[in-house]
Amino acid sequence: APTPPTPVPTPPTPVPAAQVPGLRVIQFRVFNNATTGIKYVVGDLGNEATQPHSRIKVEFRLFDANDQLLGTASDTRVTELAPGTVWPFQALIQDAAATRAELAGVTLLP
Repeated sequence: APTPPTPVPTPPTPVPAAQVPGLRVIQFRVFNNATTGIKYVVGDLGNEATQPHSRIKVEFRLFDANDQLLGTASDTRVTELAPGTVWPFQALIQDAAATRAELAGVTLLP
């Protein structure tokens, strides 16, 4: 009998970031406040939709220098973000070891 082909392991697919149509994270970075020693993920989220959005949550996965996942950081905007405007967010990082952030997603809270 012919031997069955060996299954090729599929590489893990990166988890796609959750998104809301029209809401786009334009840029972000890990910011270390030298005065307080507190770190944030700071960046801009633009509303490119035709309608306003509110209760927007932006979430990031945090990694240390060895690329170990530490946890998440998020920021929420309760007030309305009008079409064509930008929300400068800052998500507090609880773990001082975090050196890198990856966008986990943008969601609307109920």
